[in-house]
Amino acid sequence: MATRLQIPPAGTRLLLTGNQACALAAATFGCNLGVGYPGTPSSEILDALVRIEGSHRTQWETNEKTAVEKAIGASMAGARVIATMKHVGVNVAADPLLSFASTFNGGLVVVVGDDPGAHSSQNEQDTRMFMGLFANLPIFAPADSQEVYDFLGEAFEVSQRFKTAAIVRMTTNVCHSETVVVTAEPMTHTPGGYANDFANNVVLPANFRKLRRRSLHERLPALRDYAETSPLTREEGGATPEFGIITEGVTYGHVKEITGDTIPILKLGIVFPLPLTRIADFVSHHPKTVVCEELEPYIELQARAEGIPLIGGKAFFSREGELSAGRVAEGLAAAGFPGVHPVASREPLAGVPRPPTLCPGCPHRATFYVLNRMKANVFGDIGCYTLGGLAPLSALHACICMGASIGMAAGVATVSTPENPVVAVIGDSTFLHSGITPLLGARWNGASITVIILDNGITAMTGGQPNPGVEGTLEGTATPKVDLEGLVRALGVEHVTVADAYDLAQIKEALTHAVEHPGVSVVISRRPCALMPTKRHYKVLRVDHAKCIGCHTCVRVGCPAISLAEETTDKGRHKSFIDPRVCIGCTVCQQVCPVGAIVDLEAPA
Repeated sequence: MATRLQIPPAGTRLLLTGNQACALAAATFGCNLGVGYPGTPSSEILDALVRIEGSHRTQWETNEKTAVEKAIGASMAGARVIATMKHVGVNVAADPLLSFASTFNGGLVVVVGDDPGAHSSQNEQDTRMFMGLFANLPIFAPADSQEVYDFLGEAFEVSQRFKTAAIVRMTTNVCHSETVVVTAEPMTHTPGGYANDFANNVVLPANFRKLRRRSLHERLPALRDYAETSPLTREEGGATPEFGIITEGVTYGHVKEITGDTIPILKLGIVFPLPLTRIADFVSHHPKTVVCEELEPYIELQARAEGIPLIGGKAFFSREGELSAGRVAEGLAAAGFPGVHPVASREPLAGVPRPPTLCPGCPHRATFYVLNRMKANVFGDIGCYTLGGLAPLSALHACICMGASIGMAAGVATVSTPENPVVAVIGDSTFLHSGITPLLGARWNGASITVIILDNGITAMTGGQPNPGVEGTLEGTATPKVDLEGLVRALGVEHVTVADAYDLAQIKEALTHAVEHPGVSVVISRRPCALMPTKRHYKVLRVDHAKCIGCHTCVRVGCPAISLAEETTDKGRHKSFIDPRVCIGCTVCQQVCPVGAIVDLEAPA
């Protein structure tokens, strides 16, 4: 591992992303353990934390549930611990987290990266609604990197003071935007050690009922008192007292950009419990108040339920996607705020369309090419390979969430007999995250499906993080990688084939035999990721235009290195061109060319 960075002394000014600020705060405020599962927009937190000097441990786990369970154990041993994940990862972690929420243990902060606009997610759920109102866990909502840094330190204090898990809810813009952070005095925290506490830590029904009662009647009122007096929530004056804006998180920045200091603002720092008394007092002094918040009307609904007379919220600001300064200006103008005008829209600049596609040399390309020609019913999963559903490969037909591909395929095969093969595709990291259990179930119940594990030896989609299928851990500790073939066979699957992901003939043969096998069959398509941990170059190919007939078969493999040349055939069809700056030499295009027109770059013309 590279040399680790020192924690800077108090008062140091740094330009950091929200994710970097979170990592530095964890190291600064005595975090003993950082765990999680990579997921955009939160992936870089642990990647940054592992590079900071300190006594903390930093580990990726197989999924968010196991990460939170490890964090719970560390918390019970008196440690300060963070568990990082994206918003949909909270769904995976909800089972242990919701049960743990009823106990009285502190020191655990869950850092969640919500993704308004679904930039890299299958939905844009709002963690405030799910984990605040549902789990009664305090939620902090930072607006920039400085607040991420400060709020994480406060979240540790609140977690230990009230003996509860706490949540720091970030959003994509906060995670990835850079703002100045002024550092605090570093501190250390020594775990007190684990002690058995049956009544608190064993959530049997009899224990849970007592814990629930104590939580509702003791801890929750104390948290409400804290929220009402917390300096993390502040009021900023303005020249037009009739109007007011209640906001939180990144939307605060948009509001300030539009209004400056002209409109009074109540900026919330902790959003569960909501400081409803402060909100009511603010509205009483500013009778024309709106709530400006991204996604769900979380603040608005609770304020209205308390009878607080707002003039609007989602009536002016959409529940869909990210808010921007322009969208905030439109909403405030529609609400009649003085001096606010909609930002003039501009025609978007014309550009070359760049649809997402698998990278040049991606080891998944050949598998999808074969699946397309087999006309298989393909159930996909979350990862780079989801792009196999896009043209020209068009070989993935359903994708819901991580680990769902095998279960969906098994469901179709259980209730119907499709003419075409039923196939599930899942990456190596995703298989280890949540694919083992459904594969076991499919084998147990005798589903007639083929499962393809796309093993590229990395967690590529989120930035190349290691997983149990890779030798070594995030901290650089040497550990053996899991034996995927042995694991699959241990689940009872008898028909297991390993194929070279770059070898079309091998892939086709493996899949042909696999789909004919009764019951569950597994094909492991294996080649390292073309880009991670380092970019690979096997050789560079070119098109011999003397042989090219303009059939465009090579174009249909969907490689970004291949385009149409200006030169045409006698029939006016454009010949193909391979960009030598992009090609890495996977040879898939060479294998599909019917006339042998794709040759090594060095081959004589």
